[in-house]
Amino acid sequence: MLERLEIKDFALIDEVQVEFGAGFNVLTGETGAGKSIVIDAIGALLGNRVGAAEVRSGARTARIEGTFTLSASHPELEETLQEAGVSPDDGGRLMLSREIAASGRTTARIQGRALPVGVLQQVAGLLVDIHGQGENLSLLRSKVQLDFLDRFAALSELRRQVTHCYRALQSVQSELQHLQRNERELAQRADLLAFQIQEIAEAGLSAGEEEGLRTEFRRLRHGAELVDITGRILDALSDAAEPARPASAWLGEAVNDLQVLTELDPETAHYLQTGQDIAAQLEELTADVRRYANALEQDPGRMLEVEGRLDIIDNLKRKYGDTVAEILKYVDAAAEELSRLQSGEDRADDLANEERRLSSELSAIAAELSERRKAAVKELAAAVHEELTLLGMPTMQFHAAVTQEEVPHGLRVETEEGPRALQCGPTGIDTVAFLISPNRGEPLKPLAAIASGGEASRLLLALKSAMAHVDETPVLVFDEIEIGVGGRSGAVLGEKMWSLVQNHQVICVTHLPQVAAYADHHYFVHKATNGSRTLTRVETLSVEQQVDELAAMSGSSGATAERSMRELLARAQQWKVQQEGALV
Repeated sequence: MLERLEIKDFALIDEVQVEFGAGFNVLTGETGAGKSIVIDAIGALLGNRVGAAEVRSGARTARIEGTFTLSASHPELEETLQEAGVSPDDGGRLMLSREIAASGRTTARIQGRALPVGVLQQVAGLLVDIHGQGENLSLLRSKVQLDFLDRFAALSELRRQVTHCYRALQSVQSELQHLQRNERELAQRADLLAFQIQEIAEAGLSAGEEEGLRTEFRRLRHGAELVDITGRILDALSDAAEPARPASAWLGEAVNDLQVLTELDPETAHYLQTGQDIAAQLEELTADVRRYANALEQDPGRMLEVEGRLDIIDNLKRKYGDTVAEILKYVDAAAEELSRLQSGEDRADDLANEERRLSSELSAIAAELSERRKAAVKELAAAVHEELTLLGMPTMQFHAAVTQEEVPHGLRVETEEGPRALQCGPTGIDTVAFLISPNRGEPLKPLAAIASGGEASRLLLALKSAMAHVDETPVLVFDEIEIGVGGRSGAVLGEKMWSLVQNHQVICVTHLPQVAAYADHHYFVHKATNGSRTLTRVETLSVEQQVDELAAMSGSSGATAERSMRELLARAQQWKVQQEGALV
């Protein structure tokens, strides 16, 4: 149930808190007092479109917050909350809020967590159902009528199966069509990938190869210069080429002198050691340079070979990557993609098989859903007619027509008439139309064609009453649905709305005292002046205040009016006690 509603800076309301009770909650007041603002605030809490116009003049932000108490198990709500990543507190309370900035931007929250408005709509739609003149008009839509029938017949689970199967089939068909539509492009892509893979494979690349080739190429290109340099180095280091005094000769003489020095002064022994180390390093350096010189090649053929190889690598780098490693990575990815493309025919075959399986499954469960809908039609018609009779419309006939549409490439369904190709959507193969005949002898016609506002209001209430035992929405809000209903039917309207409290909390805005008399909790909405501003206030009425308000609603005053309203309240209370006793 909606335990508490807080409204701040919304339209004419500066700040209002309403503590709703279980049972039948009634809001009354003069026209224009702001009753519709309270309902609009609840609508905003449900995710209805709102904007800067709803922010009270002079305020920066409007805020609506509703605290709900969850008592009964509601699997669909629990699943939706789990998907949203929120949960009620330990006391089973769930807080929904909506903030509207003066700029028009809105923020939706559940349990204080900011979430998309769509998530708020999903959650709130499972908590509250608002019915008013606008909602009566929605009853004229085929989709809404289909929803009513399915909820009455408790077909939600089977309908979810149809929806799940339909969406799975749509996904498979979409992928299959994509494969078939792009068959030529995919073949061209496969050819290109095969060529690229072959081109790279023929190059026989290996990691680190490029660096070695570039080093070798530089050595080959500067071969003559390297031979000349290494020759001069060897001349300077050793006496192998000429008897001139090379570095090794000078260093040898120095080491001999260091030997004599050490013998004369032992403290200079480390000088000798250093000299000997230098001599050994010089000998090693000479050997290294000689080996390098002996390995030098001046082979023009080899240089052309290396240069050609580098050209191949540079060409591949221009196409496939900045390095050999990137080229090898590209070829791996290309091979993987080519493998997927080459298995496309297998995928198409798998998808075609899956399409046939899902079509067969959807056909079966959609046919079952359709048959169960048809079976529920008579039961719904009887229940609604009974409620309409109680609402003062005994001559109105009601029927729900379940029909299908044949289309060239529709879902093949086995029916009593044989196989048919039927239009199918996420709700199945059926279209539902509510038909009524206001008076005996008149043919049944679509509700949208002939229902007046009052008839639509009472039919909506009749449907809700007939569905009360299967409707899981805990809070029902009725906004002046008695428009077009005369005072003589008002008491029956009040009785029917109060009857809904056996399974729901009911919040009702009404102008009829005959309806308001059945209130378990009566709230008076009125305007108050604060300086130069006019604001809306909501006041909980005592029994005595309720008598005065009912008299004002009836347009009467004085002792006679007061006595009449007390009698009205007494009759309503007596009827409620009788109903409660019958339920025990």
